[in-house]
Amino acid sequence: MSAGLHFAAYFTREILGAHQSYRIPEIRSEPSYAREGPGVYSWKGVGMTDIIEKIKGDPYACSLGIHVDKVEEGYASCSVTITADMFNFLGVVHGGLVFSLADVAFAAASNRDHLPSYALDVSGSFLKTAQIGDTIVAEARLVHTTKRTGLYRMQVFKGRELLATFNGTVFRKVA
Repeated sequence: MSAGLHFAAYFTREILGAHQSYRIPEIRSEPSYAREGPGVYSWKGVGMTDIIEKIKGDPYACSLGIHVDKVEEGYASCSVTITADMFNFLGVVHGGLVFSLADVAFAAASNRDHLPSYALDVSGSFLKTAQIGDTIVAEARLVHTTKRTGLYRMQVFKGRELLATFNGTVFRKVA
């Protein structure tokens, strides 16, 4: 078991154990794509439809209620409808949810463009908040690409109103 899994088990048992309301997702030791060796996975022979379906089935995004709405070259959009349990202690939509929504769009767009793409850096600003019942949408667009990196801009909207904006860079693993 890796150090990360040891920590996750400790955190789950010792820290969250008393809080039965937390749902701890099942930890999968192997992804559903082919393993070629320690830490090396192959996407050879995996079609674009399969990749988009894997993105849409992301367990973390699904646990937050995030829907992947559109994925195409250089672009992805995702949405979530705000519920009462998505607010923080200050009474505003939790920034982690807004960031996660933008990150799912970022991951979808970047991995659609080149698989695999790994986030190196993301920075952003939260401008406004949403209310219960609002559907917010994140869009990720390719800004610049090289052989090994890609820069994406993610914007989160409620209707036409900009709620947050982020820039993210990915590393593109080249075989």
